Amino acid sequence: MTAALNEWGQVWIHYFGAALAQNTVFLGVIFLVLFALRNRSARIRYAVGMVGFIKLLLPPFVPTGILESTPVDSVLLPLAALDGVVSPGGAQVDGPSGTAAGLNVTGVVFLLWAACAASYLVAALAATVRLWVSLRGAEALRRHCTAAGRIKLLRSDAIAMPLTLGMFSNRIYVPAAWDQWSEECRETALRHEAAHLYRKDGFFQ
Repeated sequence: MTAALNEWGQVWIHYFGAALAQNTVFLGVIFLVLFALRNRSARIRYAVGMVGFIKLLLPPFVPTGILESTPVDSVLLPLAALDGVVSPGGAQVDGPSGTAAGLNVTGVVFLLWAACAASYLVAALAATVRLWVSLRGAEALRRHCTAAGRIKLLRSDAIAMPLTLGMFSNRIYVPAAWDQWSEECRETALRHEAAHLYRKDGFFQ
């Protein structure tokens, strides 16, 4: 298992290093463009943001050459102390024989990255499930016909602001104080949430 982690780490860091460098530059340009378009319509800014999102799904398309020509261990020289592994007897083993017995630098970095990514996904899923459970008792109010289709409006004590939930939802949840809002405020909120449904934001999120 250790040897496999070391192998995966080596492959991962070559790919991730190139992806990180390219995506950082690309998204920096996207953010500058969004800042320049801050006063333009939401439709235009959304389209620009989607370009950045699509780029994150693509593999690196411009070879950096940095990680290809430089050994990874020399790039991560400050962490070279992690290359030493401790044998069952407690003695530290260095060099080629030690590499086979324990994790090397890339294996450790890959394992930390995988643990952080998994923790984030589990936490996000748990938060979504908790919200979904809290909304199960929502009271149905009425239906609306919009560009997003026929929308169900539901009221819940579990939230403080209108929201949508789900990848292909046709529901808008509103807070308990919904009836106390002005008609103009309610219509504005409904148009905003309906726009999320129309663009399928739940799916892309």
